[in-house]
Amino acid sequence: MLKFLLISVLLATFVVPAAAASGKKPLKSLQNMLVLMLAAELAYAFFLRFIYERFV
Repeated sequence: MLKFLLISVLLATFVVPAAAASGKKPLKSLQNMLVLMLAAELAYAFFLRFIYERFV
């Protein structure tokens, strides 16, 4: 579980752009991808700040 949470930012780096690339409208897809990447990065920062310390 802990390894998956640590690697999740790497997975998001590849999965989110790949999912956004299939969109019909490039500008809308780019905006959605950037929002999803921001959400993934914020979730990862939250995890590192509050949850990771309890596992270690």
